[in-house]
Amino acid sequence: MKMLITNVVGCDDVIGSSLRFDVCGVCGGRGDSCDSAQFTWKESGEFTECPSSCTQAARDFHEGKEDDVRESRAIVVCVNANTGRVVPERLCADRKRPPTKTRPCPLLICPSRYSLRTFSEISAFPLFMWSLWFDPI
Repeated sequence: MKMLITNVVGCDDVIGSSLRFDVCGVCGGRGDSCDSAQFTWKESGEFTECPSSCTQAARDFHEGKEDDVRESRAIVVCVNANTGRVVPERLCADRKRPPTKTRPCPLLICPSRYSLRTFSEISAFPLFMWSLWFDPI
């Protein structure tokens, strides 16, 4: 029998510490220092994921996420300018977000087109089915 032993580590990186980051991003804070702190939007250095399969790309497209199929967007987070810690976005609500940077997603070579369709007009049951058809080359 295997036993899993876990230890709590606080925001101060001390094992057994119960300190947590408050809503202002202060380790062990009470959440009352947000007014004095400076918050800003910052690019995290990461981008949203591009679809990795034709099925995922088709699903994104039919869910109205056409842009997610073509390009990846830089992830922007709200940070405490003094500590660099990521904080809730509401603390940056009065700040203007930086323009969204994008980069193209790799082209997916799909042998067919996928379509998410509802057959509720045909059937009494609201079924969602994937239909697949081949395009002539």
